[in-house]
Amino acid sequence: MTGFEKLLLLTTFAQVALTLGVLFYLGRLRLPLVQSGEVKVADIALNDGNWPEQSQQVANNFNNQFQLPVLFYAGVAICLAVRFVPGIFLLCAIGFVITRYVHAYIHCTTNRVYRRFYAYFAGLSLLTIGWIDLVIELIWVL
Repeated sequence: MTGFEKLLLLTTFAQVALTLGVLFYLGRLRLPLVQSGEVKVADIALNDGNWPEQSQQVANNFNNQFQLPVLFYAGVAICLAVRFVPGIFLLCAIGFVITRYVHAYIHCTTNRVYRRFYAYFAGLSLLTIGWIDLVIELIWVL
Protein backbone atom coordinates (compact mmCIF):
# COMPACT_ATOMS: atom_id res chain seq x y z
CA MET A 1 0.00 0.00 0.00
CA THR A 2 1.38 3.38 -1.00
CA GLY A 3 1.70 6.38 1.28
CA PHE A 4 -1.10 8.16 -0.59
CA GLU A 5 -3.38 5.16 -0.11
CA LYS A 6 -2.61 5.06 3.62
CA LEU A 7 -3.25 8.78 3.96
CA LEU A 8 -6.53 8.43 2.07
CA LEU A 9 -7.55 5.61 4.42
CA LEU A 10 -6.69 7.75 7.47
CA THR A 11 -8.80 10.55 6.00
CA THR A 12 -11.65 8.10 5.51
CA PHE A 13 -11.31 6.83 9.08
CA ALA A 14 -11.51 10.46 10.26
CA GLN A 15 -14.79 10.90 8.38
CA VAL A 16 -16.16 7.68 9.85
CA ALA A 17 -15.06 8.83 13.32
CA LEU A 18 -16.96 12.09 12.81
CA THR A 19 -20.13 10.23 11.83
CA LEU A 20 -19.88 7.88 14.81
CA GLY A 21 -18.99 10.77 17.13
CA VAL A 22 -22.10 12.68 16.10
CA LEU A 23 -24.20 9.53 16.58
CA PHE A 24 -22.85 8.93 20.10
CA TYR A 25 -23.37 12.60 20.95
CA LEU A 26 -26.94 12.30 19.71
CA GLY A 27 -27.48 9.26 21.92
CA ARG A 28 -26.01 11.11 24.89
CA LEU A 29 -28.54 13.91 24.32
CA ARG A 30 -31.59 11.78 23.60
CA LEU A 31 -31.36 8.85 25.99
CA PRO A 32 -31.67 10.97 29.17
CA LEU A 33 -34.64 12.82 27.65
CA VAL A 34 -36.53 9.56 27.16
CA GLN A 35 -35.41 8.05 30.47
CA SER A 36 -36.56 11.11 32.42
CA GLY A 37 -39.91 11.15 30.64
CA GLU A 38 -39.29 14.62 29.25
CA VAL A 39 -39.80 13.10 25.79
CA LYS A 40 -42.42 10.38 25.45
CA VAL A 41 -41.63 7.47 23.14
CA ALA A 42 -45.10 7.71 21.60
CA ASP A 43 -44.39 11.33 20.62
CA ILE A 44 -41.25 10.44 18.69
CA ALA A 45 -42.13 7.01 17.32
CA LEU A 46 -43.34 8.40 13.98
CA ASN A 47 -42.31 12.04 14.10
CA ASP A 48 -38.70 13.15 14.60
CA GLY A 49 -39.89 16.74 14.90
CA ASN A 50 -40.98 16.24 18.51
CA TRP A 51 -37.43 16.29 19.93
CA PRO A 52 -36.05 19.42 21.60
CA GLU A 53 -34.17 21.80 19.31
CA GLN A 54 -30.59 20.84 20.30
CA SER A 55 -31.34 17.16 19.82
CA GLN A 56 -32.93 17.84 16.45
CA GLN A 57 -29.91 19.89 15.32
CA VAL A 58 -27.58 17.00 16.09
CA ALA A 59 -29.93 14.51 14.42
CA ASN A 60 -30.03 16.70 11.32
CA ASN A 61 -26.24 16.76 11.30
CA PHE A 62 -26.08 12.98 11.67
CA ASN A 63 -28.40 12.64 8.67
CA ASN A 64 -26.21 15.10 6.80
CA GLN A 65 -23.24 12.73 7.23
CA PHE A 66 -24.94 10.46 4.68
CA GLN A 67 -25.32 13.07 1.97
CA LEU A 68 -22.13 14.62 0.51
CA PRO A 69 -19.86 12.11 2.28
CA VAL A 70 -21.38 9.33 0.16
CA LEU A 71 -19.68 10.89 -2.86
CA PHE A 72 -16.45 11.12 -0.86
CA TYR A 73 -16.64 7.42 0.04
CA ALA A 74 -17.35 6.49 -3.59
CA GLY A 75 -14.23 8.34 -4.72
CA VAL A 76 -12.16 6.66 -2.03
CA ALA A 77 -13.48 3.24 -3.04
CA ILE A 78 -12.58 3.87 -6.68
CA CYS A 79 -9.06 5.01 -5.76
CA LEU A 80 -8.45 1.98 -3.60
CA ALA A 81 -9.97 -0.41 -6.17
CA VAL A 82 -7.65 0.80 -8.94
CA ARG A 83 -4.75 1.32 -6.50
CA PHE A 84 -4.19 4.90 -7.64
CA VAL A 85 -4.68 8.06 -5.57
CA PRO A 86 -4.18 11.32 -7.46
CA GLY A 87 -2.45 13.97 -5.37
CA ILE A 88 -5.06 16.65 -5.97
CA PHE A 89 -7.84 14.21 -5.06
CA LEU A 90 -6.02 13.36 -1.84
CA LEU A 91 -5.59 17.02 -0.88
CA CYS A 92 -9.23 17.71 -1.67
CA ALA A 93 -10.29 14.68 0.37
CA ILE A 94 -8.32 15.90 3.39
CA GLY A 95 -9.79 19.39 2.99
CA PHE A 96 -13.27 17.93 2.56
CA VAL A 97 -13.08 16.01 5.82
CA ILE A 98 -11.80 19.08 7.65
CA THR A 99 -14.77 21.07 6.35
CA ARG A 100 -17.10 18.29 7.51
CA TYR A 101 -15.73 18.67 11.04
CA VAL A 102 -16.21 22.44 10.89
CA HIS A 103 -19.72 22.00 9.48
CA ALA A 104 -20.63 19.46 12.17
CA TYR A 105 -19.28 21.68 14.95
CA ILE A 106 -21.33 24.66 13.75
CA HIS A 107 -24.41 22.52 13.12
CA CYS A 108 -24.30 20.87 16.56
CA THR A 109 -23.54 24.04 18.55
CA THR A 110 -24.50 27.54 17.42
CA ASN A 111 -26.18 26.39 14.18
CA ARG A 112 -25.45 29.71 12.53
CA VAL A 113 -26.84 28.92 9.11
CA TYR A 114 -24.62 31.22 7.04
CA ARG A 115 -21.44 29.97 8.71
CA ARG A 116 -22.63 26.40 8.34
CA PHE A 117 -23.37 27.04 4.67
CA TYR A 118 -19.86 28.39 4.06
CA ALA A 119 -18.36 25.24 5.57
CA TYR A 120 -20.74 23.10 3.53
CA PHE A 121 -20.00 24.97 0.31
CA ALA A 122 -16.24 24.78 0.90
CA GLY A 123 -16.57 21.01 1.32
CA LEU A 124 -18.76 20.74 -1.76
CA SER A 125 -16.22 22.74 -3.77
CA LEU A 126 -13.33 20.56 -2.62
CA LEU A 127 -15.31 17.40 -3.33
CA THR A 128 -16.19 18.65 -6.83
CA ILE A 129 -12.58 19.57 -7.62
CA GLY A 130 -11.42 16.21 -6.27
CA TRP A 131 -13.91 14.32 -8.42
CA ILE A 132 -12.97 16.31 -11.52
CA ASP A 133 -9.32 15.48 -10.87
CA LEU A 134 -10.14 11.83 -10.27
CA VAL A 135 -12.06 11.54 -13.53
CA ILE A 136 -9.32 13.28 -15.52
CA GLU A 137 -6.57 11.20 -13.93
CA LEU A 138 -8.37 7.89 -14.41
CA ILE A 139 -9.63 8.54 -17.96
CA TRP A 140 -6.57 10.25 -19.43
CA VAL A 141 -3.65 9.15 -17.32
CA LEU A 142 -4.25 5.49 -16.54
